[in-house]
Amino acid sequence: MNTIPSLAAVSVLAAGLLAGPSHAAHAVILDQVCSDNVVLTWDPPLTNTPQTLAYTAEGHLSGCSNWAHPSGSYFESGTVPGASCTNLFTPGQATRTFVWANGGTSVMSYSWASTRLNGNIVYTATGSIVPGGLFGGDPAKEVITVLATDLTACSGSGVSQLSGTGILELGL
Repeated sequence: MNTIPSLAAVSVLAAGLLAGPSHAAHAVILDQVCSDNVVLTWDPPLTNTPQTLAYTAEGHLSGCSNWAHPSGSYFESGTVPGASCTNLFTPGQATRTFVWANGGTSVMSYSWASTRLNGNIVYTATGSIVPGGLFGGDPAKEVITVLATDLTACSGSGVSQLSGTGILELGL
């Protein structure tokens, strides 16, 4: 008995494998998804009076979906004009450099906006990863929920530090 399949049988099998089921759902596979924990520091501290503040954001990325780069970190600094406890994140633009634990960097150029949800601040950054680094050219989105500010402290000496958690998605 001949166990070598005929050319016709191989062609039919290959066509079925290549075409796949016609009813298959189109899943979006992201290049990287990470949990994000960030600490924001303000100088001078946030108060109820709008003022230009210097800030630093120190973030730690963990539980990332890309096994080659399972974690990372970032540090960003800048100024925010007109910031106060009630107007923490005015819309703006910035860049952020992610440093991956297994080597390499990704620079995200983005615009941000924020809204309040149950007293917390939901900060959304959308943009893309600059070509030349890891994940270069990928669309990027980061959503972070910053815990509500201490309104009593806002009326007095101010709030110098806030923390938040969220998700970073690359390759939308």
